[in-house]
Amino acid sequence: MKQKSQFNLKSITLAAYFATTLLFVAFTVYMTAFKNNTVYSDRNIASYKTVNNYTEQEIKDESAPIGVRKEYRFEIGDMDNSESCLMFYIVHSYAEVRLDGELIYRLTAGDNAGIGNSPSSNWVVVPLYRSDVGRTVTVTVTPVYKSVLNRGVAFEIGSRYAVFMQRLKTDLPQIILSSLCIIMGILLIIVQLCFIANKRTSSFDMLYFGIFSLLVGIWRITDTRFSPVIFEKSTAALGYITLAALFIMPIPLLLFVDERHTGKCHILLRITAIANSFVAFAAFIGQITGIADLRETLPVCHIMIIADIAVLVVIFLYNIRKRKKEINTNIFIILLILCCITDLVYFYFKGTSSGLIFTTVAFIIYTLYLFTEKILNINKKAYVDVKTKLYNKARWDEYIKEKIPESEPIGVMMLDLNGLKHTNDTYGHKAGDKMIVKFSEILRNTFDSGEFVCRWGGDEFAVVIRNADFQKMEQYNLDIHRAVEDYNSSGARYPIYFACGYALSSEFPGISRNELLTKADERMYSNKQKWYDKQTNI
Repeated sequence: MKQKSQFNLKSITLAAYFATTLLFVAFTVYMTAFKNNTVYSDRNIASYKTVNNYTEQEIKDESAPIGVRKEYRFEIGDMDNSESCLMFYIVHSYAEVRLDGELIYRLTAGDNAGIGNSPSSNWVVVPLYRSDVGRTVTVTVTPVYKSVLNRGVAFEIGSRYAVFMQRLKTDLPQIILSSLCIIMGILLIIVQLCFIANKRTSSFDMLYFGIFSLLVGIWRITDTRFSPVIFEKSTAALGYITLAALFIMPIPLLLFVDERHTGKCHILLRITAIANSFVAFAAFIGQITGIADLRETLPVCHIMIIADIAVLVVIFLYNIRKRKKEINTNIFIILLILCCITDLVYFYFKGTSSGLIFTTVAFIIYTLYLFTEKILNINKKAYVDVKTKLYNKARWDEYIKEKIPESEPIGVMMLDLNGLKHTNDTYGHKAGDKMIVKFSEILRNTFDSGEFVCRWGGDEFAVVIRNADFQKMEQYNLDIHRAVEDYNSSGARYPIYFACGYALSSEFPGISRNELLTKADERMYSNKQKWYDKQTNI
């Protein structure tokens, strides 16, 4: 009765906790959606307005990188704020700003730019004063690449804070999702390296996936329009980091799928990974030597991504045709294919991938699932025997010490296969392995789910029976013998024989659990000796 009341108390506690949590979530949603303050203010709040009345002219100039400059003209009207700025966002372009012909701002890659001729993406911010009202602004934008020639420019006049806060609100979903990718990527890499170092796994799949997650996060977060606000002095670096991450991102992904794939398409995945590495290496060399900028070789990167998609489609179709039980990998391949296609279409129609969050959302959902699955599986594999699917010896001490109160009566049963060496010598070790696996299956089906069954080692098995008495132990012993007899009489090629011994804590009060195991082990060996003596007499 005491055990039952404890169980009920625990259930009530959990139910109360979950009910409180649900109420908290509902309360938070309600307060966010419906509870707002009323504010009155007779002072102007920092704001901005978009310039709509401007002229645009395309000017031919052979000295320009692509032979073209764009010139915009408009007049400065009334300013609502005492501290106003002219602000606009440009991508891979130089910029000059003049007031009544006087140069007040210039953005170029610089004479000491080193690698790369593009200043990447930038916010141009020019302070304005009351005396500038009515003056003519001339903005000259010089595209570095043809791909950004027709990109529009929006001119904002007003509070710099208001513009950037609005940009932050717009980019916040992408920033949060990208940050999650980076955090999860770092966690996956660290956890996998720890597991490898501790020899708890030999697989590198989550290491590759962690690198892929990290690169996705870097690619997406550096591609936001808010990033140049934070890293104002490193905007050129941001642009090239974005492109570099995109070039090498498919490689760890292909290696991840290769690690998870069990079919015959490994060579296809590895060749594609090598091809991606070669393209990325060539692109970086071209950037370093000045032969071709990363932005100019971006179409080659997209072609490789399309090739990667084709390879993943082949893997997916192969898994379907062979009915491979790689459901998680298949789902990820489908999501990735759809998201990559969406990303490419979005890029070529809109001219930018900034603001696209569907790829990242789908990726994060899968990453969280995979991360949880991997951690659980690795922990499970640390305590589960691979061959028999039973707990292993490493789990024994933890279970005995942490899961069972000292006052609870238990029974410990030891079992050992008889004649296994004869089977191995006569029919081979595969036959012996089949006997071990089959006997494990019988044990798993015989004992209740609350009992602890483990493979002690080789052909030895140990069982902990809770709330045990003599009748319960004898019933389990009888059930095992019946199951083995049924199996042997069914025409089994390799019949099973076993020895069994058990001991009850009520028999030996005051001894430790391991000493109780020793008692059971002694009785098991006594039973085994009787079986061998009987075989000799026959």
